[in-house]
Amino acid sequence: MEEIKTVLLIFGLASLVSCASNPMNKNPYESATPHEQFQFKKVAVPFAEGTNFLISQSAFGNSSHSEPGNEYSWDFDVPYGTAVLSVESGVILQVWQPNVGGGCDSKWSSQAHNIKVQHEDGTVAQYVHVQTDLKSGDKVSKGQVIATTALNGWICRPQLHFGMYLSKDNLYESNLRKTLPLYFVRFGTLREGDKGIVPSKKVTPFTGPEIVKFENGNVELSGELFRPEGKGPFPAVLYNHGSAPGMLNSQASKAIGPLFAAKGWVFFMPYRRGQGLSAKAGKYISDEIEEAYNNGGEKAAGDKLVQLMETDQLSDQMAAAKWLKTQSYVDKNRIAADGNSFGGIQSVLGSTSKNYCAVVSASGGAESWSRSSALQAAMKKAVHESKSPILFFQAENDFDLSPSKILSAEMKAQGKTAEIKIYPPFGKSPKEGHSFAYMGSSVWFDDIFGFIQRHCK
Repeated sequence: MEEIKTVLLIFGLASLVSCASNPMNKNPYESATPHEQFQFKKVAVPFAEGTNFLISQSAFGNSSHSEPGNEYSWDFDVPYGTAVLSVESGVILQVWQPNVGGGCDSKWSSQAHNIKVQHEDGTVAQYVHVQTDLKSGDKVSKGQVIATTALNGWICRPQLHFGMYLSKDNLYESNLRKTLPLYFVRFGTLREGDKGIVPSKKVTPFTGPEIVKFENGNVELSGELFRPEGKGPFPAVLYNHGSAPGMLNSQASKAIGPLFAAKGWVFFMPYRRGQGLSAKAGKYISDEIEEAYNNGGEKAAGDKLVQLMETDQLSDQMAAAKWLKTQSYVDKNRIAADGNSFGGIQSVLGSTSKNYCAVVSASGGAESWSRSSALQAAMKKAVHESKSPILFFQAENDFDLSPSKILSAEMKAQGKTAEIKIYPPFGKSPKEGHSFAYMGSSVWFDDIFGFIQRHCK
């Protein structure tokens, strides 16, 4: 049924090595799948909020970014004097400022001012065509202004040349150093011609993920929690995970949780029995569905899915909501539910309770809808009885858009509040489109947060 067979994405420098070693003249941004993009190192655009920019040359650009050791670089066109921010905390390795001059002539090619900052994970960022008062050995913080753009070196328009290296090894040997593919937070894989404006960075300090335990009767369950610093009470999101085996759902928690926590919301992803941190609390739902399929075919599998969704699985969700309401730092009147895939189904079923001020279903039932009339009936019944406004969203190339379209229409016909958002294709396959529910958070988060915020005042 809807079991997600996603290969575990290994984060950290080990996973970046292969990306950093792509053959010359092959631009991975032209063919990278969402799963591959998800492995790129994530950094912010290196400017203050409100800064407008244009990408005049991106990774593997023909002008100068096809040279060895310079492949993954970006030229951000911004006015001279634009503040440049450090993308991560670290120590300045080098400040090179010959103060000779610059212009649109190759004679200036060796005179470009630049700053190299080594980060705590060993990576090194380079900022070129800048002016700074800092010096080698100075410590810098993430988001700190470290320079301003300036006219120096071979430069034909006001801009910042920016790139990142795997380490300081061979940093001054262009044929040997390894540049890194980057994923710019809120902008994705920026390409030549892209324009943008840096959004507001009003961020609330937060902690997480914290591992917490709660009970459903005599069953002990666990979950992952992100929460703003302070006593609260804060509004909260209960996130219903999908059917991925093992700890794969933790990837969704770590991708989405910090986004909500930075906005001042508690984010709680409880693991339902049989999965993740609650694996020992019961059977894995996909194993039970597979067993039903082997014994009775597709209809039996669909019936088993609905039975489990409406009993043990829903019971675990309600126990998590009850636990969340007892926490002193949570505003019990402002709890929303969100969820992807199987978790999207759970969010819809949970909307019939009085627990949630808003509900979001991301790709809920997309893979199982056409094969299970029982699931269709259960979800239609739930939206008819829903006590919460619901937002349905999917990528256009998801397995099936029918759940979002039909259920939102059913709600509207009942005079209930429902919204639907179908985003452009994510990747090249239905499986990749289905992963948009958590891998595409840089695209959909503002929309989904806005919906929840409007209904949870």
